[in-house]
Amino acid sequence: MTRPPRDALPVQRAAVPADWPAIEALLRVSLGKQAETEYAEFLRWKHRQNPFGDSPTWVATHRDQIVAVRAFLRWDFRRTSGEIVHAVRAVDTATDPAFRGRGIFNSLTTHAIAALQTEIDFVFNTPNDKSGPGYLKMGWRVLGAVPSVLHISPKPAALLRLARRTSSTDFWGLPTQAGMPIDEALADAGLRALLERPRGELETNRTSDFLRWRYGFAPLGYRVMASDSGRGLAVFRLRRRGKAVEAAVQEVHAVDDRGAKDALQAVTRATAADYLLRLGCDGWNTRTGVTTTRQGPVVYWRPMCWTQPPTIGPWQLQLGDVELF
Repeated sequence: MTRPPRDALPVQRAAVPADWPAIEALLRVSLGKQAETEYAEFLRWKHRQNPFGDSPTWVATHRDQIVAVRAFLRWDFRRTSGEIVHAVRAVDTATDPAFRGRGIFNSLTTHAIAALQTEIDFVFNTPNDKSGPGYLKMGWRVLGAVPSVLHISPKPAALLRLARRTSSTDFWGLPTQAGMPIDEALADAGLRALLERPRGELETNRTSDFLRWRYGFAPLGYRVMASDSGRGLAVFRLRRRGKAVEAAVQEVHAVDDRGAKDALQAVTRATAADYLLRLGCDGWNTRTGVTTTRQGPVVYWRPMCWTQPPTIGPWQLQLGDVELF
């Protein structure tokens, strides 16, 4: 597009279903997804099939062409009292290069916040260092970092590959036959009880419908690994990070610490992963390799109907809650 005059202000409005082909095209260009055939299906799964509801999305248009998009992913939490807390994650955004530098991202985000003010309890996300300051200016607060835990294989070759890993991972999961698909896990009454078992003061409302959606999109490669005793399980996926293979552990559920440790160790044994990555404040380990704890993703939060911010510890966030998918 030829760069329009500075006074050519786009029109902002809520997105409608007919906008999604143009939204997809803009996101593909912005995120470098032009060659990925699964991407259209991925967007439908992410934004249109979520059991918590369609993603509230806003666009900016110029001469009926979409030049910017801002999407929020619905995400429900459950408190120990049984109260359901309605939140959204600030996720996909893109602006046509010809319209960058005009404050459209801030304007669309502010417009969305105003529209959602009475129906959403809070907004949360984990922006990077570059975009974080912009969210603070729009009313977000920093709640803190969720600890990131690495369980590193003791194999010398794994340690060498870990040293050569990069800061970015492949988007799609690596195929593996380890573990089982989510549908198979939910068909087992004992494993389903573990997956839906309450964990803390505030946690994702993990219904069977949510779990089937969250971990059922095949190209992302999610699997469920149960411990031999059936007292614990881990949801994970394999992905490549540079030369290393990472097992990204989305969730761990168990009746006790022993069950959790056994589930993590089962992932280590059954995969070719060089290390396991997970989030959490617990002391579980795999009894093999080296365990290190460091600062994980930093959680930003914006009040809406719910004005009291949660604290990171009692807020049972795992990788499956904040993974950038």
